[in-house]
Order: sequence, then C-alpha cells, then structure tokens
Amino acid sequence: MKQVFPLLLLMAFLSIFSVACQDGDTRKPGSKSSQKKKKNSKKQTKKKNNSTAVLPPISKLKKSPKQTYALLSSVNDYNTSKDDQPFALDTDEAITLKGTAIDKPNKALAAGVYVKIGKQVFKTNYGAPRKKAVERLKAEKYLKSGFSVVIPKAKLKKGKHNVQLLVVAKNRKTYYEQKNKIAINVK
Repeated sequence: MKQVFPLLLLMAFLSIFSVACQDGDTRKPGSKSSQKKKKNSKKQTKKKNNSTAVLPPISKLKKSPKQTYALLSSVNDYNTSKDDQPFALDTDEAITLKGTAIDKPNKALAAGVYVKIGKQVFKTNYGAPRKKAVERLKAEKYLKSGFSVVIPKAKLKKGKHNVQLLVVAKNRKTYYEQKNKIAINVK
C-alpha cells in the first residue's frame, strides 16, 4: 500500500501538469500570463473563423437594387441557354442546378449563391472552378465562381415554378436578386 500511494500521487500531479501545459503553456494555470495566452488564442480563432465565415441566411441580408453577373447554366441535363422552357422534371429524380456567379459591382467573387424556386430558398455549394467564366469575364480571379445544388425530389411540389438566383455580395451584408428567371415544370 505504501508503494502504491506515491505512484498515485505522481500520476495525479502529471495529469494536472499536462492540463496546464496544453498548447505549450508551461505557466502556472490561472496566472496572468496564462490568462493572456488564452485570450490571444481566442482572438486568433475568431480571426480564422471570420475569414471562412458561414454564409448568412438570406433573410438576414439586405436586398441590393443592383444586378450582378449570374448564370444558371444547367438544370439536370438541360442546357438553359439552348433548350426550351419550361424544363420538364420528373419528381423521381433529384434536381441538380449548376451555374456561375460573381459580385460584379465589387469586381470580386461572390460570398455565395442561393437558388429561389417559387417561395423556397436553397443554399448552393459555391467555389467550383469555371474556366469558361475566366474566358468570358477575362479575369483569372473568377475561376472559382461556380455553384451547384442538388435538391431532393421531396422538397418541390408538382407544377410550374420559376427559378431565380440570389447572389450574396462579397461583404456578406447584401444580395443581388437576378431579374432573369428559368421556368421548370415538376411532374
């Protein structure tokens, strides 16, 4: 028993010391210098999170009266610039939308894109490479201007709907609602 107690005491000390030494902090826990390091660590985490901030909900953004460059290039297998509208979509399959969008008034990539179908709004995956956008806009900075979204069949009611793009400005405070719409018919 006498031999076990010192071993337990040593293990307890080491576990307390290892907690105090997390992130290389060898200062005494609770000391002023230890508290400063924790504050600085929190500030760095905040900075990192702001640079890759989550796209705010469209309801929290202000609608801009301006227009931007946004193109819905395909709806499932339909080419929106060549095929006739409304695009007939079977409800047995998911609906895939792809396109390109930038924040033209600020001459930058957008923060993100939403797709509005009827009264429903869907967030897209933004940042896919689009070589055609670079060629068309004559600027390499627009390479990652592509977006796509797959909408499950259960999310849309049968019938005709208008599809509209909502492009979030780089500042993440405003969005551009595109005037041009694409017509779809969900069967």
